Order: sequence, then structure tokens, then C-alpha cells
Amino acid sequence: MITEQNFRLFGHIARSAPDEDHHRAVAAAIRKSQSDWKRPPGRPNDAWFGAIESDLRLLNIGPSYVWKKAASQEHWRSIVDMLCSRTVCHEEEEEEEAIKRRDADARDQ
Repeated sequence: MITEQNFRLFGHIARSAPDEDHHRAVAAAIRKSQSDWKRPPGRPNDAWFGAIESDLRLLNIGPSYVWKKAASQEHWRSIVDMLCSRTVCHEEEEEEEAIKRRDADARDQ
């Protein structure tokens, strides 16, 4: 579910006006990898775009490819559905269900 929302937000940003800050920030991240940049201490290792990249890497798709495809909302919606029908989104749903089952078992004991 979170992955699907991240993909939908990515598409929204890709379709936004090129002069908006969020569009320029993501476009710059796609053009150049920030290999020497690190998050401040105490923060998660992966930023939002890093999570998008890692999800796409699992599917062997690059961020520049999906950035171009996200320009068309209808086309992007079908891509997101296809991406989520593969393993990425289903893995998160299975994890959430496993956590719920574990919590229910813990309450029963």
C-alpha cells in the first residue's frame, strides 16, 4: 500500500510544472546520483526517492524510464497497477498481514 502511494506521488510530481521545486528536486535526483550524500544521524537511511529507486530496482526498471512514462496520467496508472501486481506491493501487504496475525496471537496468549 505504501509503495503504491509512493509510485502515485512520484507520478504526480513528474506531471507537475517543471518550474516547481518538487519537480526540479526529483528531476535532479534522477539525473545525478547523490552517492556522497548521507542523511543526518538519527534519520532513516533511505529517503523517499531512495525507497522508490529500491522498489524499481527489484523490478529491474530505472527511475528515468518511469519519470518519462509518468507524464501521461492514464499510462502511469496502468504502470503502477502493473508494478503493484508484481511482487513489490504484494510483499508489503503480506508483511502487514503477518504483523496483524502476530499481534493477534500475542493478545490471545
